[in-house]
Parts: sequence; C-alpha cells; structure tokens
Amino acid sequence: MNEITRIHLAKVPYDIEITAKKQLETYLRALESYTDDQDWLQDIEIRITEILAERSVAANGLVTVDDIKAIRKQLGEPEDFFGEGDIAVGATSSAPVNDGVPRRLYRDPSTAMLGGVLSGIAQYLKISPAWTRLAFIALLFISFGTAAVVYIVLWIALPAATTVAAQLELSGEPVTLASLKEQRKKMGAGETSRAASIAQRVILYGVGTFASIIAAGTLVFTIWAGFGLAFGTSDNSPLASMVPAGVTLWLALGLFVVSGLLLSALFSLIAITCFRKKITKPVGVAVVAIIVAGVVTFGSGVGMVTYQSWQHAEVLNASRHTKTVPLPAEFAQVKSLTIGTLENEKNPRNDFMAYGSVEYIVSDKTPRYELTVDSETAKVAPVITYGENGTATLTFKNNQRTRIGFSQPPVLKVYGPALNELNVQSEAVEYKNAHPQDAFTTTVRGGSLSLMGTYKTVAATAESQVAVSDASIDELTVTLNKGTVDAGVVRALTVTQPEACPAHYGDDVETKMTIRAISGGKILYNGAEKPAATIKGACGSVLVGDDAEEQFYR
Repeated sequence: MNEITRIHLAKVPYDIEITAKKQLETYLRALESYTDDQDWLQDIEIRITEILAERSVAANGLVTVDDIKAIRKQLGEPEDFFGEGDIAVGATSSAPVNDGVPRRLYRDPSTAMLGGVLSGIAQYLKISPAWTRLAFIALLFISFGTAAVVYIVLWIALPAATTVAAQLELSGEPVTLASLKEQRKKMGAGETSRAASIAQRVILYGVGTFASIIAAGTLVFTIWAGFGLAFGTSDNSPLASMVPAGVTLWLALGLFVVSGLLLSALFSLIAITCFRKKITKPVGVAVVAIIVAGVVTFGSGVGMVTYQSWQHAEVLNASRHTKTVPLPAEFAQVKSLTIGTLENEKNPRNDFMAYGSVEYIVSDKTPRYELTVDSETAKVAPVITYGENGTATLTFKNNQRTRIGFSQPPVLKVYGPALNELNVQSEAVEYKNAHPQDAFTTTVRGGSLSLMGTYKTVAATAESQVAVSDASIDELTVTLNKGTVDAGVVRALTVTQPEACPAHYGDDVETKMTIRAISGGKILYNGAEKPAATIKGACGSVLVGDDAEEQFYR
C-alpha cells in the first residue's frame, strides 16, 4: 500500500504518492542546479500541471510514479543539457521542433491590438497578423457587423497564451526544458511590444469612447420614443400613424423600446470592457445574453407589426371598390381645368391624393368620374367648382391621412370634353386623348403631368415635372422656369429659360429638358435659332439625343 501526501505545483494542490514525490523533488532540484531563473522554473511547474491535466489528473487528484515518468519523458532530463550556472541547449536541440507536435489555438496578448484573437489565429496559421486583421475588417462590412459578435465569442472562449508553454503550443513547438528556456528569452520575460501596447490602448479607448456615445445616444432616443409611446396613443400621433389598426401601441412599440434599452446596455458593457482593458466571463456571458434578448425582442416587434400590417392590407384590398358618379351637364362646357391646390403641394404627406393619381380621359359620352377607394379612403371625394368662360377647379375633401403606408392611394378617372388648358397645382395627373387635338396648353406648378395622344401644338410652362414623351407632338413650346420636361421626337421646338437666376437656382428641383430628337434640325432657344444639339444654359439645360445626359456629364 502506497503512502499519500500533499503538494502544490504552481499553486495547484495535488495528492501524490511518497515515491512519486521523491522522484519529482529530485527532478526539480536537478533543474534548479542549472539556473536561478525563478520565472523559468515557474514555467516548468505550470507545464507540469498542464501535462497532469492531459493525463486526467485534475486539482486534488492523485499523482503517481507513472505520471512523474511521463512528465520527465515529455520535458526531458536535466542530463540532456549542460552549462555553467545555466542551461545550454545541446546537440539534440537542432532537430526539427514541429514534427508531429499538436498545436493549440490561444489568444496572443503579446502582439494584440485588442483581445489577441486575430494575433492568435495568425500565429496558429503561421501568417502575419496584418492579414488576419485585414480579413476581419473585410468580414465586418460583408457580415454587417456580425463578425464583431464572433470576435467577442472567441475572446471569451479562447484562453490567453500568457505562459511560455502556451506560446510554444500556439506555435506548434514541443514543450521541453530547452524550448521553454528559448521561448522565455524570445518573449523578453513576457513583455508585449511597445508598438502593440500603444496601438492596443488607442484602439481600446477609441472603441470605448465610440461605444459610450452610441450607448448615450441610444438611451436618449429610446427615452424619447418611450414618452412618445406613453403620450401618443391618439390616431393623430406620429407613432400611432406608423402602426396599423389592431396592433396595441403599448405592445408593438413597447418591444422596440425594450430592444433600444438592451442595445444601450450592450454598448455600455462594451465601453466598460474597453476602458478596463479586460473582459471577464460574466461580462462576456452578459453580452451574448443581451444580444440574444435584443434580437428576439426586436424581431418579435418587427414580426408583430409585419403580420398585422399584412392582415390590415388584406382587409383593405378586400374593401377596395370603384364608384361611378355622373357629372353635371355644366362640366361638358369646361375648356380650362385646374387640378389641386398649392397648399397640398406644400404639405403632400397629409394629402392622400398626392400619393394617388388623377386621370383625365377625353370622352364624347356623358361626363362622369370613377373613384377607386378602400375602407380607409372611402370618404375622399373630388370637389369641382365652376368659374366663368368654361373654367373649373378640381380639388378633394376628406383627404387627410391618419395612417402612413397601409392604404393604397385612391385613383380618380375623370371622363369629359377635350381641354384647351390644363393647370396642375398638385397631384400626379395624366391627360389622355385618343383623338387628334389641335392645341393644348398646360402649366404645371406642383405635382406632375403625363401627356398622351396626338397634338399639333403643345405649350407647356413647367415648374415641376412634365412628361410628353408618350405624346406625338408637331410643335412644342416650353417655358422651363424650374423642374424637368421629358419629350420624344418633335418637328419644332421652342424653349425659353431664365438667363438670370440665383447662385443656387435649381438645387432643390433639377432644371432641365430632355428630348429624343428634333426632326426640323433647329431649336429656338430664348429667341435665338440654334442647332438641334444639347444646350447648357446659365439657369438650366436642354439635352438632345438618347444619350444626351451622358454627353452632358462628359
């Protein structure tokens, strides 16, 4: 029966057989006789504990004579080395050190810029850390930041190569007495490079400061959204307008508020970790838990709103219908029609019809209009007021939005006589005439106009968007004050543009006309006849040809 006693190796307690203890003491005393380098001797003790762990001998486990033999075989005998007062490597050290030696992946803090993950991978793969860092930066963009989460997980999971033995295992070198000694010399007693240390501090404090700003900004925004949620439950509130009917505001938007708080907490933890220059396992677990909780919370909110929006859209689509309303005989005498008001153009978001369309279709039948609406836009209705000499104005009532983006825009089709003049103040308008028409005049101050049909002469004054490219026009006269005009092939073109304008003229709305071709070969531009080619004016431009815009920017 073997006697058992107690020892400590690198502060790790073990039970050990008396015979094994004597052999281990003899071995360690023999090593001490070669050197007084206590750090190196400490490395050897740490390596012994690792060898014991590989042999399934944990702390408080029993160390046997066979374990001591395995340790001496793996580390080597003191007699294999010689030197006066220190260990020197004998002839056997010239043998290849990497043959058949298993490698282990560690974080390498000695050359780390942040946590040592990329340095460790580079050391493991025997490449420069610059390559792994460049690859990580590329992955950050490709993965939309997901690579940062993977980095944090690896930072938590991988042990740091803080010992000489770990550095050797990372390099794939055998951990022997000689290699421990040589590696300690290379590591300079465990000191990190000055450049890496400075870069690490700069990166950590930079990331920590950035994370602090993001955490504070996210918290402020979340508090603002929370107050909006608490006091904005009416149908007219901005938050209510973003949630379809049937979704509880507190539940749907409350999930987004919780996810905002979690995001703020996440960046706060990242900032704390960077300023401390240390990540602990509890902090790492908390980071992963917050990420998971945030994804689940935000995803649940998005899923709820998406599902309810889909259901709401299905209900609205089912309720969509077209109603036909006859117009009075007075409308048959209209020759000049104004559509919309400039007030709607100034605030188009609150105007349903700004998102819908108005089609004016020339017809010989009884004047009428067809309005396509759904349950949310059912109260929208056109209002026509008549003036003198065949003039009329078309506007809309009950056209204020209460919700954004769930209801399809209304579509209004007006069937009436051919118009000599059409003025567009707002709305998206189409004018269609299946029969040839001699003259047509339009002024577009807001919204847009699309002209279709065959016309002898068209005169357009544009301060917004005008498209006559789908119309066949013999003579086209354009007064381009501000906005865009798009035309096809015409025989004659007359263009008038301002020759004096402010320095930032046209910044908010581009001022230009594009035309495919002019069969007459000439342009009458501001009273002067010019060849049918692109003109760059002081306050606008006329672009001629299929590739006119490309030529303009060459």
